[in-house]
Amino acid sequence: MSSSTPSHHTANHRFRNPPGSPVREGSAGEMLGFIMNQLFSSFKTPIPSDHVLGGDEFRRQLAQARNPSVTWLGHSAFIIRLGGKIILTDPFLGETAGPAGFGPKRFVAAPITGAELPKADVLLVSHNHYDHLDAPTIEAYPYKADIHVIVPLGLGAFFTSRGYSKVIEQDWWESWRSGALTISTLLGTSQLRSRSP
Repeated sequence: MSSSTPSHHTANHRFRNPPGSPVREGSAGEMLGFIMNQLFSSFKTPIPSDHVLGGDEFRRQLAQARNPSVTWLGHSAFIIRLGGKIILTDPFLGETAGPAGFGPKRFVAAPITGAELPKADVLLVSHNHYDHLDAPTIEAYPYKADIHVIVPLGLGAFFTSRGYSKVIEQDWWESWRSGALTISTLLGTSQLRSRSP
């Protein structure tokens, strides 16, 4: 491995967690048991009646949202209006988190479809798990040519093969700027900052 290669990259272009990273607890068998329980359990999490808005009310409020504001779409999906920009994060709007409709189901229906997402400046994807990177939502988004997509290393082709042209793969500790908006990828999180012009 060359001295210019970051310490968290291996010689075969794979990645490893840097020293001091949390250590995964639990075995593969425990993980499999958790997944099987999620898929086949008859227990349904009770959802309070006022936990989510109906589709029409959600669309009404979304149309009235101003900058700055945050609109929650469920799980880790948000529409963030900050510094005059619109940022989408991890837009999982599918019914199941898995391939070909197989996987854990949402507790409540998504408030809108991928085709109804607003025209945004930036799309942030934190990682490639099915509940964060939803191919049908990504494919349905209607403004592919206009949005900057910021993804971890290795995920760029997922977007370019679906018609996105402004794709930035970002490693740990890198930053991307557009006007007053800075998006920095810090270990374990992404950070959004906006300076007043």
